[in-house]
Amino acid sequence: MPFLLSNAVFLPALAALGVPILLHLLLRQRQVRLRFSTVRFFDDVPPRAKSRRRLRNWLLLFLRMACLALVVLAFARPFLPVAAPAGASQRPRRVVVLLDRSLSMQARDASGARWPQAVEAARQALAGLASGDRAALVGLDGDPEVLASMGPPTVALAALKEVQPRSGTASVTDGLGEALRVLGPRMEGIDASIVIVSDLQESSVADLSSVPVPPDVRVLPVAVGERRAANLAVTDVQPEPGGDVPPFVTVANLGDAVVESASVELRLDGALAWARPVRLVAGATTNLDLALPALNAGWHRVEVRVDAADALAADNLRVATFRSPAPLRVLMVEGRTAARSFQRQSFFLGAALAPNQDVAPSLAGRFQVAACAVGDLVERLGDPLANQRPSSDVVLVPAQAEWPAAAVAALERFARMGGGVGLFVDGDVRPAAFHAALDAMLPAEVQAAETAPPDNPWRIGMADRTSPVFDAFKAAGSGNLSVPGFVRRWPLQPAPGSRVLARWEDGLPWLVGHSLGAGRVVLVGFPPDNTACDWPKHKTFVPFVHGLARHLAGRDDDRLVLASPAAVCGTEVSVPIASPRVPSNAKEAGPSSTPSPAFMLAWADGTQSKAFLEESGELRVKASQPGVVRILGPDGSEVHQLAVHPPASESLLSGVTPLQVEQRMDRRDVAPAGVMAAGWLGADPGRREWWRLVLLSALGLLLVETVVANRTKP
Repeated sequence: MPFLLSNAVFLPALAALGVPILLHLLLRQRQVRLRFSTVRFFDDVPPRAKSRRRLRNWLLLFLRMACLALVVLAFARPFLPVAAPAGASQRPRRVVVLLDRSLSMQARDASGARWPQAVEAARQALAGLASGDRAALVGLDGDPEVLASMGPPTVALAALKEVQPRSGTASVTDGLGEALRVLGPRMEGIDASIVIVSDLQESSVADLSSVPVPPDVRVLPVAVGERRAANLAVTDVQPEPGGDVPPFVTVANLGDAVVESASVELRLDGALAWARPVRLVAGATTNLDLALPALNAGWHRVEVRVDAADALAADNLRVATFRSPAPLRVLMVEGRTAARSFQRQSFFLGAALAPNQDVAPSLAGRFQVAACAVGDLVERLGDPLANQRPSSDVVLVPAQAEWPAAAVAALERFARMGGGVGLFVDGDVRPAAFHAALDAMLPAEVQAAETAPPDNPWRIGMADRTSPVFDAFKAAGSGNLSVPGFVRRWPLQPAPGSRVLARWEDGLPWLVGHSLGAGRVVLVGFPPDNTACDWPKHKTFVPFVHGLARHLAGRDDDRLVLASPAAVCGTEVSVPIASPRVPSNAKEAGPSSTPSPAFMLAWADGTQSKAFLEESGELRVKASQPGVVRILGPDGSEVHQLAVHPPASESLLSGVTPLQVEQRMDRRDVAPAGVMAAGWLGADPGRREWWRLVLLSALGLLLVETVVANRTKP
């Protein structure tokens, strides 16, 4: 069988063989006759030396021409076809079909629905195999999944009937690596091939060259769907404000055509909130304001849908979940119940915590405020003998003229069980009686009252801004605490183990707190009204009272909208499950050996699955479908809602051609070590490439030419 050339276009370069001949003729030594007076100083040159020099010159000419000819021939890449042995057409085959079942395969464009086309292409690839062939089916969605191991084609065909598209992403790159693993080591006499059935999205073929594919493994990409398709998608829903950025919705045109009119609808807890038209040019995005009304406590759901005739309907809907926290239940103990409202001890506290509670009591705010007399504390905080649960999170107690023992016991029990107690002092305080009644609870000892000199009131000095009490004053320009003036004060002497949260300008403490059981107690060294200071008239008073209440309740976050972090289909997320504060006696009992109770995951399609709480207090959830996952506690109550979004990369319906896939692949020669013939003559069993040997021969002739040309002996 004759030699053939892969790059015969280089053969005209053989005309360059005339260059060595021309140089040989131009550089040939010529005899010149010269007259000398004597020849006694010249050596005789025998005729045989002339013959050797002439022979060397002809040898150099031949070496140079042969070297140049071999280089040209190497560039032409000669190969010798290898005849297939008898029966080669019946060689067994091993085929791996990679089937893309990502979200984009649910698209429907001008060519029709992509998924039925993909299933039919995979079926044809498997149906064309003989009974002696072997085939495997690998699904591409997240990590590649072997749906049918290497075996008879009928097994893969049966598995193909059960495959359905999913909502994650596909990676052809990872699929190639899995296909090579399934194919196993190459075997003589067996054809290996990989069939890729996919819409060949740009994101799915990224880093394709990172997986070297042996040249003798045939790769056949089969593209389904159009290369570009129109698609309008809701790409973001942010119900929670972020700094100066209000809540918003983002809609994007990911196609290459103008969308003249599309309708965007927003539903809050299933009820239509608004509908707006949008117009988007190709590749443009727009943000729409998402204004939320005041909501009751609990979980809420925002659904944003765009109504457009596009290719992919799965990304036209996006859901976000958020929680409106239950308001802090604050109970104020009032000692002047007969006085007019603005003359009561708790008037400024109530105005700071819930100024609109009487206007809209049904809407959840940050605080829910109630008031009672000191004698009603036992009833309001629960009876310890009946094991009643208190109806408040925080109790704020201005100084009382009388302290009933039952009320003090209820207040102490409330704190030890996890409640927060804020104590204020004023002119009704008699330090001896105050300490005698509340000594077990007090974080500091109250000193005798002091009156400031005329026109020189006391002012606040140090404030611990690491404490939630003063969290609102961390940023620069957020409020000057040294502006309010105090004409009367009650210095505090901190008890061992307590924490000083604020001091006067002269260094004496005025705000001291400590832990009591599972709760907190804070003592304030002035009254909460305007009898001893003008602070209630300044704008810094309200954030101080808010911070004090949150600190006592152990709640550091004052947001009214707590957005739940969303998950992406095909990923695994950790969902923190909040647990209530437990009493100190329960903590002392140590960890329980009882297994973690099961939580139920209620998926958008109506199915349910179990999940178990880890030691970190988190649930591991594998997000498998878009929508909302309701997490139900062991008692069946809803404890969390998790929004699952489609992958953003799947919304961009632009693909590459099968030729581009083949060009991006690394067809590296990975012949087994020690097989010299495969290294020098190539790994293609149908041809033997000789260009490497030809080029090596040219290098050898060049070395010989160098030695011959540099000989100095005639």
